[in-house]
Amino acid sequence: MITHSVKFDTSFTFFDAKKALSAIKAVEHLEINGEMMTSNVRDMLENITVTKRLEMYCKVSIVQGPFDVASLPSEHIVCNYTTWMSTETFQQLNCQHTRIGKTKLTVKDVEEFLLKWKNSTEKNHIKSLMMSTVDSETKLDYNLLGAKESDPSRKIHNGGGSASQISFDKSITRADGLVGLVRQNGEKIHFRVD
Repeated sequence: MITHSVKFDTSFTFFDAKKALSAIKAVEHLEINGEMMTSNVRDMLENITVTKRLEMYCKVSIVQGPFDVASLPSEHIVCNYTTWMSTETFQQLNCQHTRIGKTKLTVKDVEEFLLKWKNSTEKNHIKSLMMSTVDSETKLDYNLLGAKESDPSRKIHNGGGSASQISFDKSITRADGLVGLVRQNGEKIHFRVD
């Protein structure tokens, strides 16, 4: 049986994720607020399959370091503090909309992800990716990605609550004709599939 939605806030109590969520094996929408230790996040994401939407508006204290997740949601991932996500898990992302902040991921990790997307022959599920990396000084290698100037520069709504526009200067084209628009601003990287 799939649970439709689980929301909890860990701000005011000591939270034992393994004990509290032991009966849940799959959930469509999981939302977490407050503060969490890496071990609690690990216990949850290794033991519960989140099928559609994962939202983590919580600060995660890294104790045991980044880890892999076997199953990622198909529709949305929104995590303000994503230092728990390993490079391997990031490379598996095939979620429609992903917004991750405070990662341990590098620009090289993002280049590998974009090259994998570009060279893939599988059906594309990705519509948008907004993320931050740890190295704000390193620029994406657009030549490595085979990116071309977007003519004219495209502006797309940022998808958040505000009405600001994001300008995309580069595009990457897959063999199947799909076009991905990419932009880097310091440690922030935006990727959008037309």
